[in-house]
Amino acid sequence: MARVSCKARLKTCWPRITRCCTRRPSQNENAICRDRIVLSLVKRLPHVSPLMLQSILWNGQRLAIELDAHTEDRRVVLALDGLFFSERIVPAQQRQVHFDFPFAPQAGGEFGISLRLEPQGIELLPRPWYVRFGEAASHAMPASVAHETSVVAVAQQDLAPLLDATIFSPLQQPDALHVPVTIIVPIYNASELVQRCIEALIEHTQGPAQLLLIDDASTDAAIAPLLARYQNSPGITVLSNTHNVGYTHNIALGLSHAPQGDVVVLNADTEVGPNWLLGLRRAAYARADIGTATAVSDNAGAFSVPELERHNPLPTAWSLMQTQRALWQQAGLLTPALPTGNGFCMYVKRAMLDQVGGPDVDAFPQGYGEENDWCQRAEHTGFSHVIAGNVLVRHARSASFGEARRESLGQTGMAVLRERYPHYEAAVGATLFSFERRVLDWRVRHIYRSALNATTPLRPRVLRIVALPSEVGGDDADALIAFARDFDIWKLECRQQTILLMQYSVGGWREIQRASIAPCLEFAPATWLRYDEIFAGWVQHYAIDLVHLIDSRGHSGHLLALSQSLGVPLLDTRDAPALSCEAMSITHQYNTTLNSRRCFASAMSQG
Repeated sequence: MARVSCKARLKTCWPRITRCCTRRPSQNENAICRDRIVLSLVKRLPHVSPLMLQSILWNGQRLAIELDAHTEDRRVVLALDGLFFSERIVPAQQRQVHFDFPFAPQAGGEFGISLRLEPQGIELLPRPWYVRFGEAASHAMPASVAHETSVVAVAQQDLAPLLDATIFSPLQQPDALHVPVTIIVPIYNASELVQRCIEALIEHTQGPAQLLLIDDASTDAAIAPLLARYQNSPGITVLSNTHNVGYTHNIALGLSHAPQGDVVVLNADTEVGPNWLLGLRRAAYARADIGTATAVSDNAGAFSVPELERHNPLPTAWSLMQTQRALWQQAGLLTPALPTGNGFCMYVKRAMLDQVGGPDVDAFPQGYGEENDWCQRAEHTGFSHVIAGNVLVRHARSASFGEARRESLGQTGMAVLRERYPHYEAAVGATLFSFERRVLDWRVRHIYRSALNATTPLRPRVLRIVALPSEVGGDDADALIAFARDFDIWKLECRQQTILLMQYSVGGWREIQRASIAPCLEFAPATWLRYDEIFAGWVQHYAIDLVHLIDSRGHSGHLLALSQSLGVPLLDTRDAPALSCEAMSITHQYNTTLNSRRCFASAMSQG
């Protein structure tokens, strides 16, 4: 017998039910009655286990399940599209449990729900049940053959950005991303890791910044000659302690050499990637109350992704830089909150420094707890702390101290924190598993799985500003194919009362987003504002690395200022339209424009 979906059964029986009513039910009664019938039908769905799972219901934002009676605690594990998402403990004698979804883990798409009981490893659903955010379960069909094979297709797709995420607004803070930053790097031994750290900073740091390297009397003989190579490099300062004073003293020393601007505290056993500082800046300035923004890592305790408190191997199919670019483009601009930052890579705003000062040197002389105390003092004055989910920084961890000493220092620091902030650990627990953090970790799992099927290397994204498809430089296919070898080409064009965001692929242009505005050539102040907001949002959500202004007709007159406020370089070839189609020349200009923003480019020739 062919299986009949819940939707099909409801469609068949609902007219008969409504005809039997003595009066026409109200809209609310109609919905209540329909939900009850859907629930009873879902209980009999052929893919629901009759032994463990009594019912399952999706109302668009909540997954509610009912288990059979049991006498022991059960752990229900929820997976989306075959990847772990969350879990709940169901105590003995309790049968109902639910998972709330305040927003969709990926914008605009459906996802397949799987449920499993642990530690028994019992699958409650033999195959994924596909639902869509915002739509009740009565509209979801049981898994079909097409759905069963779609997990592979999902793994090959880019994650749609979360367009309702809180983002930096250049219209409200046009100069925020141009505040000078001092990057403080305390150093103690581990010369090979230190060299990688410095080279990555030179390669990927953009915007107004200076680098402060502090040698804390290293016993590694290779440290001194290594730092000497950078001693006279523009934008780089090297300090050397005559005796070892400890990590927190070095941070305090660095702060004394940074009386103005913001600060980044960075461990010497890290490797930053493309747009790392820009991502931290944007996260820190997304709201005025944010005091610190910390990167995510493969190995940084609570800031590790996708698995907490573990070392997470990076995808073998990608290099470190490709993995970092993947998170930059697809992690979703999520900034989960925590009661603390982490000094392995933590951006600190000047407003917080002015309010609470630096870390407590006396209580945490060697580190391990100093940033937690620092952030807690700031939180008590009204500041909050966020994770920049799209900034991945590799971290060797314990390279200077070793695992045993790190463990000892961590225990000592935690004892001080517990005494000073009795509610700190509870606050960490309440935020560490927030929905926003679960979505971030799930998206990273999704990104890492996609590496297995990736056919095209991840490249910097270039947004070409054109008027119409017929305009010069707008749609030269041969040039675009050539550009696409090194860059991911996008374009923004104006059509009557619509602006379109499109992405180029082998098959041609693919529409990604569209927005309605007033006629493009008849801008009023309100229209300018709406255009600017749309442009700023799209550039951030779709991780644009470079804006290429080819034809500004129909577009905002603020594109140059907006790009600068967003920290994105802009190449203007309006006076040379033919150049926009010369692949070799324009590719060179793209690379030159991107590289020109390096803070320490001149230091690359040193040593």
